[in-house]
Amino acid sequence: MEFPSIQSLAMHAFNSSKAQRRTDHLGFHKALCLLLGWSDTAGSEGLWVKKLLPEVELSNLKNDLIIWPPVVLVHNKSIAHHDLDKRMTVSIEGLQAILRDMGFGGGKTKVSRGKPGNFSILIVTFKATFSGLQEAKKLHKFYDDNKRGRTELQQINDGRGLLKDKNETQYIPGNGESALYGYLGNAQDLDKLDFESKKHSVVKSNKEIQAIADANLRAD
Repeated sequence: MEFPSIQSLAMHAFNSSKAQRRTDHLGFHKALCLLLGWSDTAGSEGLWVKKLLPEVELSNLKNDLIIWPPVVLVHNKSIAHHDLDKRMTVSIEGLQAILRDMGFGGGKTKVSRGKPGNFSILIVTFKATFSGLQEAKKLHKFYDDNKRGRTELQQINDGRGLLKDKNETQYIPGNGESALYGYLGNAQDLDKLDFESKKHSVVKSNKEIQAIADANLRAD
């Protein structure tokens, strides 16, 4: 089926009447609206119409809609260095070893390459459970606390980081771990995943997952 515009595609996803695919369509609708900065909620009459979200609300929504099963995207910033001698290759096995040393071994994670052609991204996939999400957030917090999270990575990519120039990377030569930046994957990161990971991923609300977990704790 072809659609004349992105807006008509979003409307089709929202209005889909196929019961067995309803959840998938609404998830796609939510992710599409997020990427375009639109509200995904229906109006007073139950119909969806395109409506731009305020910047603050859009930012909060982006952070809430996470990739599920939870993933942490790890970027090797040394790959972009202008000096070939300072570039470092961090293999899947290398990152797995780093994660084990950090306490993320024992089958807690699966490491894979990101989108084909992008050799700087590794995907760390956690179990599709609340405890798996907690582990993913723990790794996210590690990078964030060490100033190697999403914000710092974006600043470097934009040339606004604390580096001497946009080609420099703040890492210790010979120490692959110091070249790595990581963050919890959300809906806007879906395109960074490899085909297989993307095929088995959905978008879920972090707040809703937390609410379900809290409700289960209260029930116990």
